[in-house]
Amino acid sequence: MARTVDSPERSRRKRIHYGLFIFGVFMVVAGVVMFFPAVQYEFQQNTSVDAEGQHVNQYDLLTPQEQRVVDGALSGETYVLETSKPIPGTTRIPLQPEHVKVNKQGTTYTFTYRLIFPATEPKGMATIALAVGGLLAMAEAVRRHHFPKSLPWQIS
Repeated sequence: MARTVDSPERSRRKRIHYGLFIFGVFMVVAGVVMFFPAVQYEFQQNTSVDAEGQHVNQYDLLTPQEQRVVDGALSGETYVLETSKPIPGTTRIPLQPEHVKVNKQGTTYTFTYRLIFPATEPKGMATIALAVGGLLAMAEAVRRHHFPKSLPWQIS
């Protein structure tokens, strides 16, 4: 009759492998969850004349924060914002660059805002590190479980 219970050493190694795999899954999930708070919005004046979008925001009806962002963009600044709150007329997350029109003293200006992922900032690096670390932990758990005698870590 075949043995149905593994040796204590083999059982311990299996628990470590499964634990490492589950830890990797949690790291990947944490990286995906961290992606959304890391996303930022870039807002700048559009240089092209032809921009779609029919709705025109009136400058006088904007909040003071929105007016500051519009005035800064008119002076040539590019804003990178953590939320879309100070961007006038934004109600949804843009998957493609979106255009916003603002009428200031009879002149209509067009601005572009888009999503960016800050890969070189701490939030972006943490997100990438979590996702890559999780994938590596999962791969290592599979390698240790199914190929225990393969390089680079040989088990004697």
